[in-house]
Amino acid sequence: MKHVAHIVVLTLLAVAVPCHAREGRPGSPDRKADTAVRGASAPVDDDRLVPSEVSGDDCAADASIGVVPDQRMRLLHARLCEAQVQPAYRARCGGLAKDLRTIPFVTDHCASLEEPLEVSLGGKSYRLRRVGTEPAEGAPLLAGTFAGDGLRMQVRPGRVIREHLEEGERIGIEQEVAVTLTLGSATRTLSAVYSDGP
Repeated sequence: MKHVAHIVVLTLLAVAVPCHAREGRPGSPDRKADTAVRGASAPVDDDRLVPSEVSGDDCAADASIGVVPDQRMRLLHARLCEAQVQPAYRARCGGLAKDLRTIPFVTDHCASLEEPLEVSLGGKSYRLRRVGTEPAEGAPLLAGTFAGDGLRMQVRPGRVIREHLEEGERIGIEQEVAVTLTLGSATRTLSAVYSDGP
């Protein structure tokens, strides 16, 4: 009798362990397509967390966040360009994408901190509002946590690159920031540059 019980337990373990191990393996078919992704050059399953250019405006006081494009961002930029321009200009989109030095993907459109930010990812525009505390004194205006349209963004300030001064008073800044984007179960962290003022 003990022998039969021992065989039953081993059989149950043999069935349960492979199923459990298969669920935990990255890339297994049972695993969700959206997995955590870190780093600007890391591959992502689709374009949902790939920065694309915001519509922008002419306001000189815009606060924005831009990223140096990787190959995936350049391909997306060219594809979006081709979809929006007249056929005669489509061939130029690839060349323009190769020359991109930065992609501004977050902007406040000259709005106050109470107004939503625009974040553009995968060619889609998201409207985000601040959900955390106001930025500390001297921190970038867009530092903190924002959420909206199913997207969550956290901006953490880093090293100051350049200050723009006028008569000794700071009128603008460029500063390194880490931007963590979460959409559903997918997360991506990008090294980016915040800028405001002239």
